[in-house]
Amino acid sequence: FITINLNLINKISFKDSYRIFGINLEKLCNIFSVEGKFSDYDQNFNNINLFKNKILLEKFKNYSLQDSIALLNALIKAQHIYINEYNVDITTIFSTSTLSLKIFRTMFQKENITILKHSQDNFIRKSYFGGAPDYFKAHGENLYYYDVNSLYPWAMKQAIPDKVLKYHSNLSNMDLENFFGFVEVLVETPKDIDIPLLPYKHGGETIFPTGKWIGTYFSEELKALLPYGYKFKLIRGYEFSKIYLFNEYVDHFYNLKKVSKGAIKFIAKMHLNQLYGIFGRKMELIETINIDTKDLPKYVLLRLVKTII
Repeated sequence: FITINLNLINKISFKDSYRIFGINLEKLCNIFSVEGKFSDYDQNFNNINLFKNKILLEKFKNYSLQDSIALLNALIKAQHIYINEYNVDITTIFSTSTLSLKIFRTMFQKENITILKHSQDNFIRKSYFGGAPDYFKAHGENLYYYDVNSLYPWAMKQAIPDKVLKYHSNLSNMDLENFFGFVEVLVETPKDIDIPLLPYKHGGETIFPTGKWIGTYFSEELKALLPYGYKFKLIRGYEFSKIYLFNEYVDHFYNLKKVSKGAIKFIAKMHLNQLYGIFGRKMELIETINIDTKDLPKYVLLRLVKTII
């Protein structure tokens, strides 16, 4: 559930705080330095016979009350931070991503964000892939382990597509190095590659093939693969202008993370990693229709029947 509304004399809305702060209550209380739980969860609370056992029911009520008070105190502290620092009321949002987006729009957005046409979105979405987790059974000794610091925020600071400059129906004479945008290409992998690097959607799954195929990708992703022996023949695509939309946002939270502790560091790290994904949402179809008042009941009933079917 995202939200549940109860309409009495006044409207009461219930929202899931876990969608905003995706950690357990004990950690949340520690981060915001408030008193947390003083008793552990009893598995007997899961039994419906709980309501026939006065002692167990009273224990359950006390446990629920402590949870509510601890969560309220943590959220009040969080609310003070967001109101004072970002002028954002956390009761108006539903998830971490929407909270990050509201902060971005309130404090950092200087340029309008392009809204794509459905035809453009359908073409570009073919290049949208999820993560690429791989498992390798290997052995090594005296190894060094490295972790990339804030990889996603770093990527957000690179040039990203802004406005559509032109649709090219024929890119056969275009050099990849001179193109910025989303392009359909003929891919040819090097024959001796051990670990393929470019994804492809096949049968509803993402694979990393070798050989030749036609796919749609972001131009900068393809350019990064040229040193590894990949070859690309451009077919068609959308050329974009460049923009550095998120630099100020990323710099703010990254610098805040470096010098902060506790709740402020937690908030900074959370918002560094929760903004970019919301821009990958599928376009929502909004239908606007003028309906005569007398036809409204018939129209609503028709839509309801279609929904049920």
